[in-house]
Amino acid sequence: MNFWGYEVATGDILNLSLALGFLAIAIALVAVLIRLFRLLGNVNHITEKATEVVELVNHYLWQPARIARQIMEKFRQYSKKKKS
Repeated sequence: MNFWGYEVATGDILNLSLALGFLAIAIALVAVLIRLFRLLGNVNHITEKATEVVELVNHYLWQPARIARQIMEKFRQYSKKKKS
């Protein structure tokens, strides 16, 4: 078979087409991996911000509630002692 002025076998064309197909698949996979790494970087940033928010809620909301609960428990114990 004559291909652009060169004598080639049918198997050579098959190998060339397979190589080009695998190259196209590899380029597509690299593009997908780059997009995935960018997405995971954004997810990492979002989880860091969510962790900060949870820590703030824990510190400024639950700590005072826990202290108030302890104070109420002390008052209950004190009022039980006064009744007896």
